[in-house]
Amino acid sequence: MVKSPLAVYLAIAVALLVGVVVTQEPVRALASVAAVLFGTTVFTVCVARRRPQPLAGWWLVAASAWSVIAVAAAMSVVYRFEEDVTITALAPILLLALPYPLLAVGLALLARASARPRHIDTLDATMVALACFLLLWVFVIQDRFVLGPGVVAGIVVLPASALVAFALAVKLALGGGLRDPAIALLIVVVAVLLVVTLSIFVLGLGSGMLRGNTTSTVLWSAYGPLLGLIGLLPSFTRPRRPVDAGTSDLATARLVLFSAIVLTPLVAWGRDSLGTRDESPAGAVVSLAVSALLLVILVIRLALLARLAQHRADDLRVRTAELATAVAEQAALHDQLRFQATHDPLTGLPNRAVLTDRLTVWLEGQERVGGALLMIDLDGFKHVNDTCGHAIGDDLLVQVSRRLTAAAPRQATLARLGGDEFVMLVTGADRDTATRTADRVVDSLRQPYAVDAQQLRISASVGALVIAGDRAISSTEVLRDADAALYEAKKAGGDRAVVRELRR
Repeated sequence: MVKSPLAVYLAIAVALLVGVVVTQEPVRALASVAAVLFGTTVFTVCVARRRPQPLAGWWLVAASAWSVIAVAAAMSVVYRFEEDVTITALAPILLLALPYPLLAVGLALLARASARPRHIDTLDATMVALACFLLLWVFVIQDRFVLGPGVVAGIVVLPASALVAFALAVKLALGGGLRDPAIALLIVVVAVLLVVTLSIFVLGLGSGMLRGNTTSTVLWSAYGPLLGLIGLLPSFTRPRRPVDAGTSDLATARLVLFSAIVLTPLVAWGRDSLGTRDESPAGAVVSLAVSALLLVILVIRLALLARLAQHRADDLRVRTAELATAVAEQAALHDQLRFQATHDPLTGLPNRAVLTDRLTVWLEGQERVGGALLMIDLDGFKHVNDTCGHAIGDDLLVQVSRRLTAAAPRQATLARLGGDEFVMLVTGADRDTATRTADRVVDSLRQPYAVDAQQLRISASVGALVIAGDRAISSTEVLRDADAALYEAKKAGGDRAVVRELRR
C-alpha cells in the first residue's frame, strides 16, 4: 500500500527528532542538522511547486529558514575550535539576529493577504511584543546585564528584530490567521525560533558565553520539521482573501488583553522595587523607556477604542432613527394602501365595499333599531361631463361630496358607489328623519356650483328606504329596494326625493 507524502514525511521527521532526543554527541548534532535541513528543504520544494499565495511572503519565510541554517553553520565553523564565545562578542549576536528581517517582511506580506488592513491590530500586536520584552528584561536580562558591545547589540538589535517578527506573528493571529492551519502552524514555528534564539542569548548572559543546550537543540531540531509540515498542509495553497478578524475590537478577549498590558509596567516596577540587586542606570533607562512607550501606545489604543465605541453608538443611533423612519413610512404606506382599498380615490368617501360591510353588520345586529338608506343620483351630470369635460366633472363631484357630508346626520355613513351615484346609511332614523335628510340633500345639491370660473347648476334624485322591524334582511335586498325608490324619483322628473318604508 502506497503511503501519502504527509505520512512519509511525518515518519521521517519523528525518526530524526527521536534521534536528537535519545542520542549523544556527535550523533545528536548530526540528527539535529539533518532534521532542520530535511524540513527546510521540503518546505522550499513545496513553495516552488505548490506556489502558495502570496508567493513572495512564503519565499521570504523560506529564505529566513535557510539563513537560520547558515547562521548555525557559521557559528559552528567560525567558533568551533574556540573554547569561549563570550557574550560580549559582537559578531555572534549580529549573526543570531540575521534571519529576523527576512522573516519579518515575509510575515508582513502574509498578514496583509490574510486579513483586512487594520492599524488597530498592528497597535495591539506591538503592545503585546513590548509587554513581553519588558517582562523578559525585568525578570531575566536585567539581573545578568554586563556592559559590552555584544550585550548592547543583544539588547538592541536582537530583541528589536525578534520582537518585530513576534509582533507580526501576533498580528497574524489577531487578524484571524489562527483559523488557517498553515498560518497557525507558521505562528508556532516563529515562536519556536524566538525561544531558541532568546534562550541562547539569555543563558549567555548568565554564563558569559554563547552556547546551546539540550532544550534549545531539541527546539531548533523541531523548527525544521514543523516548517516543512506547513508546506504539506492542504490549506497551504488555499487563496488567502482578506477576511474580518475573528475577535471584535470590543470583545472580552481584547479587554482582558488590555488589562494584562496595563498591569505589565506595574509588575515590572514592583519587581524593580523588590529586587535584591541594585539596578544599573542602563537597566533603569531601558525599563522606564519601554514602560513609557508601552503606556503611550496603550493610551492611543484606548482612545481609538473609545472613538470606535462612540462611532458604533452614533451608528446605532442613526440606524435606530432610520429604522424608526422606515417603520413609520411602512405604517403610513400600510394606512395609505388600506385607505385606497376602502375609499374612493376622487372624493375620499368610503367605497361600495365599506358600505356593504357596514350595512351587513348593521342588518345582522341583534339589537338593531330603525334606519334608512338613501340612494342619491345626480340629474344631468352626464351632460356636464360631455360639454365641460371630465376635469370639470371631477371637480363637481368633489363639491357634491362635501355638500353631502355637511348634510348627513352625525351617525350616517356616506359612500360613493361610482360615477355620480352616492349612498347614505343613517342608522337609528325613522321615516320623518329620513324624509328631512332626503329633502336637505336635494335642497343642498340644487344650489349653484362655482367650477373653473363658471356657475353650474345640477339637481339630484333621492330614493330613501326606511327600514323598520327586526326580521332578517340582506344588504342586497335593501340596496335593490332603495334603488327602486330612486328610480321612482328619477321617473317623476328628478330634483326630488321618494321615501319608501320596508317592514319585515
